[in-house]
Amino acid sequence: KGSAHLALVMDENDFLIGVVSDGDVRRGLLAYRDINGPIEDLINKTPVVVRPGASSDKIFQLFERYALTAIPVVDDKGCVQDLIIPFQSSPNVKTPKIKLNGVSTVIMAGGEGQRLRPLTKTVPKPLLKVGGKPLIERMVSRLISSGLRDIYVSVNYLGEKIEDHFGDGKRFGANISYLREQQKLGTAGALSLLPVDIDGDVLVLNGDVIVGTEFSRFVNFHKSSGCAITVAVTPHDVTIPYGVVDVQNELVAGIDEKPTNRFLVNAGMYVVQSRIIHQLEREKPINMTDIIAQALAAGEEVTPFFLHEPWLDVGTPAQYQVAHEIVHVMDS
Repeated sequence: KGSAHLALVMDENDFLIGVVSDGDVRRGLLAYRDINGPIEDLINKTPVVVRPGASSDKIFQLFERYALTAIPVVDDKGCVQDLIIPFQSSPNVKTPKIKLNGVSTVIMAGGEGQRLRPLTKTVPKPLLKVGGKPLIERMVSRLISSGLRDIYVSVNYLGEKIEDHFGDGKRFGANISYLREQQKLGTAGALSLLPVDIDGDVLVLNGDVIVGTEFSRFVNFHKSSGCAITVAVTPHDVTIPYGVVDVQNELVAGIDEKPTNRFLVNAGMYVVQSRIIHQLEREKPINMTDIIAQALAAGEEVTPFFLHEPWLDVGTPAQYQVAHEIVHVMDS
């Protein structure tokens, strides 16, 4: 819950054993599928630290060099004395913002939202209000708060209403441009409409999802991985309403009564290196799953980003009702 995105692991004498970062937690959740896995396997036992009295310039250089979110202060015995957190520490200690320069965002907002008819008959689904604010405006606000201000919105169905709502984005504090689909291009074909000189990483978001994570965490996780594509995944439990019979060698080996299986599902959020996008054929329909499959076939690495925060795909009337409850919790 802290803004440091870091947990310190200490013994009873406050000796710093190591640290566990936000990314470490997500990798652990991927391995163990729940929060009950052991922390020992996740600890970074050689974290960057400073001694009491370290100069502001040295601290600043460490934040810059290692893209840190916090730095422990330890004495000569290795015991924790303090934790330097950007914007919460001494005003005399300058600490840089996490750099997200060069990262563009694409919000896919061209779908018809047929399952939400009649709500979407005259209003595009991304403009449906949840908690008094359009879905897509909530997303844009969170992007801006994460330092992501260069935003492209893919539009098709009732796209002019989305353009009228945001304009060039200046009154929201962003730079918003539009990728206008002349035909349906699938879940990722609109990426081919991006400027040919776009560089760096591209954050791709479905315009109908509600998510509790900070987008900066997602982007920085991708950058640290070095992979071509990062896919956000979220756990989804499926309970079989019957006893599942285990048959081996034509005999019943056991019965598992109403078991629950956990799957990791696609959360509709991606970070993609721009070189992957430049390989797309312009205005040719393609889905994001196809892009990922092609990348894997070409030997590229794709990494998952585990979402433990609230997440919802707003696609049905029932989900739309749940969305109001989720944003009420997130806003409170």
